[in-house]
Amino acid sequence: MEDKPPNRDQLRAELALLRRQLAEAREAAARQRHTEEALRESEVRYRLLFETSPDAVVLYDSDGRVLHVNQAFVDTYGWSRGEWQGRRIDFVPPEEQEKASQVIAATLAGQKSEFETRRLTKDGRLLDVHLSVAPF
Repeated sequence: MEDKPPNRDQLRAELALLRRQLAEAREAAARQRHTEEALRESEVRYRLLFETSPDAVVLYDSDGRVLHVNQAFVDTYGWSRGEWQGRRIDFVPPEEQEKASQVIAATLAGQKSEFETRRLTKDGRLLDVHLSVAPF
């Protein structure tokens, strides 16, 4: 048995379906472009906020390695960004290490913390600091 070629009505229905699918694909592409642009704008705002903050800000990964530090962090503690990138920050004086370990564990468990502590600078000075820590 031979397949019959589609008739005119079938071709029109198929063409209408293809036109609807094309219109839907174009709408989806436009939504995707809009979403990508909104994401780029959000990234610019985040970077501007992060970089211009007068507070020293550091972002760690879940293993405690530095992902990013802002310029205020560099200015406050004296190490360059390159010295921090991908490393664990070891600027906690011995007398503060137990507290730091507790805060890290709490943060990894999803808790926010604020506390007074001390931190070392590159040149060995001790700074009294107020830290706000939150999971990101």
